[in-house]
Amino acid sequence: MFQTSISLKILSVLPMFVLSSVPADLLNVNFADITGNHNPAAEALPDTNEEQYELALELSADTMYVGEVRQICVTGDTEYYLPDSLYIHISTADGAAVGPVSAEGQFFAAFAGEATFCIEAKLDPEKVDLSPDDDGIRVITKTVRVIDNNELTDEQNATLEALAHMESEFNFPRRRAVVKGCLNADAPRLTREQIDRFIEESESPETLYRNIMDAQPFPDCIIQSGVIEICYFLNDDGSERITLPCVHGTFGIRYERLNPDGSTEENRHLYPEPQDQPISTGQDYLYNYYQKVVHTPLSGDANTDWAVSRHDAVLLQKWLLASGDAQYIDAEAADMNQDGKLNAIDFTILKQQLLQDAAE
Repeated sequence: MFQTSISLKILSVLPMFVLSSVPADLLNVNFADITGNHNPAAEALPDTNEEQYELALELSADTMYVGEVRQICVTGDTEYYLPDSLYIHISTADGAAVGPVSAEGQFFAAFAGEATFCIEAKLDPEKVDLSPDDDGIRVITKTVRVIDNNELTDEQNATLEALAHMESEFNFPRRRAVVKGCLNADAPRLTREQIDRFIEESESPETLYRNIMDAQPFPDCIIQSGVIEICYFLNDDGSERITLPCVHGTFGIRYERLNPDGSTEENRHLYPEPQDQPISTGQDYLYNYYQKVVHTPLSGDANTDWAVSRHDAVLLQKWLLASGDAQYIDAEAADMNQDGKLNAIDFTILKQQLLQDAAE
């Protein structure tokens, strides 16, 4: 029995996920370039598990939201299939990309649409009794629908736009999912106990990644500084986290626990071999960046929706007039001149900023 993830040329135009097609040397298999078409032979192939000789493509979700990441696994019986005969294809109904696949089979759902993953392998005629009209090619397909919430309010769109300006080498899929209403803000996070159990119970690196991603489809952060890494926070402020590399030939889990000042308290590889790593005394860049981006008030964002708009000016005006329907206000964000007071001067500065932004 072989088990592998998928090595593919990238389906998406997203630059941060660009990885070349690389063969999996361990299994000595080839991987086809992605095209928009399936093998024509797929139309008339038998569909029973027995005749497929355990050839399977495993992707846990039939429907995914934009922002989810899932692990694809391919299995089959090497006793019956010819070496170098395994190929992978992806097709979409309209030719539009739905997301990239990393060299080790992590599928990043980036755009709404429908994609069919197709694997094919050829049986060895010396080991399998084939009929004269059977070329021995076996095909398995898996169709995944990627959806998105497009019915967003002006506030949600403004929040997402503001978040886009904050994202550079870091993307925050979980935060985006919460803003869009695809994920509850208090949705459970992974725990260290879960991770330890997944490591103990998983039969392979691919199934380990799959179990983690199925338990938490929306990563907190995707790091794009040369090497792509997927990061899951085990708490809300990101001071405890695990990181998974998405590099060909590399599976691993790094666990980090940080002090409140951003310095490292614990740094340890959990997988494949438990091993303590050097402790950094400096401030952790991702942790500090996340605090500034997510937790530091945005100047003018009186209603704390991650965007500065006319709604903030309306709220501040109501608050200054002591209006009965004035809601909670973030005084620190609304204090435009940072003098420790909220008054008409702050309201005037905020209106000027909004007019300037509109003119630009």
